This record gives sequence, C-alpha cells and structure tokens, in this order.
Amino acid sequence: MISDLAVIGFALFLHAHVWYAISLLKKRNDVADVAWGFGFILVAWFAFFVSDYRGWRGGLSAILVTIWGARLARHIHLRNREKVEDARYQA
Repeated sequence: MISDLAVIGFALFLHAHVWYAISLLKKRNDVADVAWGFGFILVAWFAFFVSDYRGWRGGLSAILVTIWGARLARHIHLRNREKVEDARYQA
C-alpha cells in the first residue's frame, strides 16, 4: 500500500516538473515563484483527499490554504507580468 505522503510527494513532483516545462516554454525561470502558491494548494487538497480524516476542519483548512495560495500566486504573477526577468534567475 502506498502511503499518503508518497502520493502527496509524487503529486508535488509532477507539479514541479510541469512548471519546469512551462519555464522552458516561456524562457523565464521566475514562473517558479508563481508555482509556489499553486504548490501549497495542491498539497492542501491532496492531503485532504488522501487522509482518513475528511472532517470540516480539514476542508476549512484546505479552503483557507487555497485562498491564500491563489492570492500569493496572483500577486507574484501581477508583480512580474510586464517586467524583465530578475537578474538572479538569469545568473
């Protein structure tokens, strides 16, 4: 039987690789900053659905993490949208 942490870890592994492919297509490494917010959302919902406890507290936690993670991803995306890539990423 696969453990819950292994499922969450594999989902996060796939998430990181999808965003890596996006960074190659866009030729910008700063999309990784946007991916952080979505990564938190992914972990919260996978943890909620694969765990044995799916009570209202777990659901509320996943919803709150979703709001926070979406806000974080949107904020970083809007901040970086029309700017050149940060020099730290280019190095």
